Amino acid sequence: MSNSNETSLKNNAEYVLGVIVDEHRQQCQFDPEADPTAKLNFETTVIEWRVACDLVGWRKLGHAINQRWGLSHNDEEWFSVFEPEEERTLWDICKFIAKDVVPPQLSAVKILGRDCLEAGIFRQIQGLLKEAGANVSNLTPSTCLDEYARHYFDVFVGPISRLAPNAIPLVKVSRPWYKVFMWGLLLEPISKILF
Repeated sequence: MSNSNETSLKNNAEYVLGVIVDEHRQQCQFDPEADPTAKLNFETTVIEWRVACDLVGWRKLGHAINQRWGLSHNDEEWFSVFEPEEERTLWDICKFIAKDVVPPQLSAVKILGRDCLEAGIFRQIQGLLKEAGANVSNLTPSTCLDEYARHYFDVFVGPISRLAPNAIPLVKVSRPWYKVFMWGLLLEPISKILF
């Protein structure tokens, strides 16, 4: 493999790792089984990653990665990358995915004769939301995205997040039922004491 191919593969693998780290960061906002203290990196073993992110077994995980990244690897290929899970690392996973993935190209848009990268990113976000079925006719760069994030959560933690991993703020998930449940658990012992 030439130096430029090795550099390209390493850059793509770093991008894939950035996406995995960002998915974990976002997941910790709504999944009580995810470990927010885990620090994922290339040396993280597959078993450590699966535990930190509360992931399924290798076969289902391989299928999910195929779907998420638009890949078509078979079970035998995924098995060889995931197992043995105590020895395989995120470097192995990221390098494997990176062979077929190219990071999105962020391109500037000309505004008043000047290149504006932010406007280009806005246009890409607008396009991704429109592709997902959102009405973007009133979407402007100053629009609050809370409503879009609630209705198109998968777009925000998926394609939009992938434009620049770890750059978008945490997508907050409102879980009023979870809070009510937790308050009920806390108040039940107190009610037994008081009544």
